[in-house]
Amino acid sequence: MTGEWLRNRNVGITGHTAGVGAAIAEALTARGHSVAGYSLENGFDLWHGDQTIERIVADVADKALFINNAYAAYAQVRLLYALANEWRHDPEGKAIICIGSITGDGDGLKDDLYPYYAWKSALDAAVRQIQKASPRLRVIMIRPGLVDTAFSASHTGQRLHASQVADIALWTISTPPDMLVRSISIAPFPQEPT
Repeated sequence: MTGEWLRNRNVGITGHTAGVGAAIAEALTARGHSVAGYSLENGFDLWHGDQTIERIVADVADKALFINNAYAAYAQVRLLYALANEWRHDPEGKAIICIGSITGDGDGLKDDLYPYYAWKSALDAAVRQIQKASPRLRVIMIRPGLVDTAFSASHTGQRLHASQVADIALWTISTPPDMLVRSISIAPFPQEPT
């Protein structure tokens, strides 16, 4: 069930072709949402430029929900600021869900992931700033631990399934209109050593 506060069932999502983004897009589509995806595969290259961000912001003007998922360096942060700046004028019934990571906390840092940690930490800070500056705009941060995706294939540790992150995203939009979710951190429950 969708929360009464969500203005319409039109959704935009970055990184919808794989991993967490694909799981969220599939779950939303299965529940009757119209999902517009933005990825390299359909000409939205977040790695190269503000023109892509401007195109996405213009295209999601009629959407009620935007899932800011594709991490492409600091593009997630730039996209969040650009969209929040547009939506802050009419925030009722709209939401931005950012898919961050608890890796931004710095636990178990690995040299090959330092840029990723920095990008996700910057996203955490940007979400908090926008939540404070525009309290009527629903900006939700979902911070999963290691998720079983192609991105994390070379890293060891317990993993969440992408569908579990999608379940959390769906729960955040099904909350009552008088309930505001700001941030959720999720991780696999620790297993006993074998």
